[in-house]
Amino acid sequence: MTRLGQTRTPTMAELLQAAVDQGLASTHVALPGVVTKYNAATQRADVKPTVKLPFVNDDGSEGVDVLPVLPEVPVLWPRAGGYFIHLPLAAGDTVLLLVCERSIDEWGLSSGKVDVDPKDLRKHDLSDAIAIPGLATVPGALKEVLTGGAVFGKEKGAQVRMKDTTVEVVTGGAVSARTFVAVVDLLVKQFNAHTHPTAAVGVPSAPTVPWTELMIASTNLKAD
Repeated sequence: MTRLGQTRTPTMAELLQAAVDQGLASTHVALPGVVTKYNAATQRADVKPTVKLPFVNDDGSEGVDVLPVLPEVPVLWPRAGGYFIHLPLAAGDTVLLLVCERSIDEWGLSSGKVDVDPKDLRKHDLSDAIAIPGLATVPGALKEVLTGGAVFGKEKGAQVRMKDTTVEVVTGGAVSARTFVAVVDLLVKQFNAHTHPTAAVGVPSAPTVPWTELMIASTNLKAD
């Protein structure tokens, strides 16, 4: 950054560079943050940016600004075609704060499918950030990933792991492998075998296909 305080006669190039630096200092693009509160009903979170902003005074001294908690930040969850993924975001979870180019206040009140007038001239302002869950530090990296496959589940808990045509279900530390088709076939059989009594009040009949079969399904069935 150009320090104009070091000279009484800055050149035009120094003045222009100082103006650019000042403009960039107030332009926010993306920052890591930590959730302090999450409202699942509105999918909005209060997020604290966790990287300080350094600055240089005219006299050459340096310092850092601590950014405040950003309230009511929209959280981006994967969603399309009527399907979605939602996770139990909680205080202490880390996110990426992505700062929109223009004000999203008016957009946030719209259907999201029409052009809106931002009605504000601000640009790259922290108040227009959105949160993307999942960003983690090196010490916070996932420890139970599957090379060449996909995993859905809880860290150190129950998981479903998929690779090629094989599905693994991890419960209580035990791993049971089977093909995806085998799992679906057993679930269909379980559903078809499940009946209810004709009485208004009663207990559903016991399934004819034991749930334990889901843990020992044949791995010989192949998907076309």
